Amino acid sequence: MDYLYADPLEDVPSHLVKAYETRAAGYWNLFYQTNRDKFYKDRHYLDREFKALARGPAIVLEVGCGAGNTLYPLLEVNPELRVYACDFAPAAVQLVKEHPAYASGRASAFVADLTRDDLCASVPAASVDFVTMVFVLSAVSPEHMPIAVANIARTMRVGGQLFFRDYAEGDLTQERRQASGSKR
Repeated sequence: MDYLYADPLEDVPSHLVKAYETRAAGYWNLFYQTNRDKFYKDRHYLDREFKALARGPAIVLEVGCGAGNTLYPLLEVNPELRVYACDFAPAAVQLVKEHPAYASGRASAFVADLTRDDLCASVPAASVDFVTMVFVLSAVSPEHMPIAVANIARTMRVGGQLFFRDYAEGDLTQERRQASGSKR
């Protein structure tokens, strides 16, 4: 696979790359067991950035749902939304299911690895109007990204839209940190 920049893993010993890939689900599960829903803030801005999510009846697939920080703000602003939500970490999916708004029946959460599990086992094929992926692709190895995107595409209706937000070279967060002198 060709990369825009040098292979980001070229300096990492191959046994560590394999170990992190193999144990990734366990690491994310431990993260959510430890931090629960206290780490990430609710994303109340997405309805303004992705306006189609805020109006009318629609079916959404939230990929990498975590503790529901995207899912629940969207359900709040659009009472006609129905959401499928999946995450790599069983602990994250459990947090989504424990949220009081889950009882509304407008959300269905399940555990899935985008690169291994068929999403259509939990989401009807060609049924989704919108897919949201917020800070998900950066957690997927570049060689597995085509598999993940193809898996997601099978859930989408013709004309469906994919909304994603992720880290990028020169993004606003990086610019803010550089302007403030932060070295993180």
